[in-house]
Amino acid sequence: MIALGLVGTSRVLGLGPREQRDLAWAFFVRCRDALRQGSAAAASLEALQAHALMALFLLQEGDCSAVYHMLGIAIRKAHMIGLHRAPAADAPPAERATRGRLWWLLASLDVACALQLGAPPAIHLAMVACPLPDPAEDLALARWAGVPASACQAHLAHLAAALQAAGACELAVELLGAHASSATAVDACAGRLQRALDRLRQWRAELPPALRREPDPDAEAEAEHARDLDLDLDLERPAWVAHQRVLLDLAYHGAHVLLLRPFVNHAATASAAALPPSVAPHVDGAAGVALHVIRLVHTLCSDSDPLYGSTVAVHALWVAAVTLASAAVALPLCVAASDACAGLAQALEVFQWLAPSCPLAAHAHGAVQAAADRVYAALGSDVAAAAAASDELASLWDPTTFSAAGDASPPPPLPASAHPNLDLAFPSMGDSFSWPLDDPPLF
Repeated sequence: MIALGLVGTSRVLGLGPREQRDLAWAFFVRCRDALRQGSAAAASLEALQAHALMALFLLQEGDCSAVYHMLGIAIRKAHMIGLHRAPAADAPPAERATRGRLWWLLASLDVACALQLGAPPAIHLAMVACPLPDPAEDLALARWAGVPASACQAHLAHLAAALQAAGACELAVELLGAHASSATAVDACAGRLQRALDRLRQWRAELPPALRREPDPDAEAEAEHARDLDLDLDLERPAWVAHQRVLLDLAYHGAHVLLLRPFVNHAATASAAALPPSVAPHVDGAAGVALHVIRLVHTLCSDSDPLYGSTVAVHALWVAAVTLASAAVALPLCVAASDACAGLAQALEVFQWLAPSCPLAAHAHGAVQAAADRVYAALGSDVAAAAAASDELASLWDPTTFSAAGDASPPPPLPASAHPNLDLAFPSMGDSFSWPLDDPPLF
């Protein structure tokens, strides 16, 4: 908990940024070593709570791959003590609530990491009997305890369950795996994707009105909505409501991007002749939703501060920027890609703002800058001109522009090896701090 507090605070009096991060890692290593020894290594509620806190710390630091492996151990231990089952009826209410919330926290992190990495989840709903947390009960508890974050966690648990029920993680694995070379298999995945998107929209429609931004754009209007973002923060409500509203909105659009991103990866690696017709609309949709996320975070960081103390915006922006860059290179004539350079410039601007207090943003800035440079090179445009107004950028993707210039074809795409790598996890922070990377696994 101390390590999480250190990485979630922009400044600690008496400590510089480097010392603050080193101290956070020192507490993390102490917790890791304690879990390896004695009774703490056994499966227990306290040990699982420590695993969950360590996973949140690593996710805060951007090491999604390490979180994925740690959750595999934690979920196995959770099965050992029956955390996936319904709590005993005669158990104290506090214990019942703790067991349920802890299980679904692990499940939410598992689904998020599996989608991010294109890997299979460790949890299967067919084996789970633990009831989902009731957002109304969590909200009442939050108001009583003065910690409203638990209400948001309840909704995120329902989101994880919806994505699991739709087979979202398995869909990404199949599309990124050996079956991706078959046009028939890709078309089948495109058809199954609609089920996952329907579950995602249903989850959003069931959110309380105070936690749901209106209007709720459908898939076809998503890209156009991103171009004309009118952010309604509803400042008359308590600050924590605005904070959770933003977090849930980012969770919705972040999951939307991750569901569509395997199609972007397929378009970036497959030849144009072998590209099934069902892929291009999903690439266009991914670019539109990614652009929406970028503009949402940029607007929030420019006009208000409801994301203070959270790296959720950095994570969402990182995924959206890489997805947008890859979509622009894979299909430069798609509609949403006409704003790709301007969107990447906005993402880089946010990373630059957050870099002094968030090392993850500094690392993401370098990675997204490299991806943006590849986009500019693929489009054959000047960097400064490409980052100008979006109406000037539209001509770069207009086929009539190339015809008028005597060249009927758009700029050639980059070779496959030069495409922005969609399989990258969040930048690992391990190299920046003095902790033993050559140690045995963290768990």
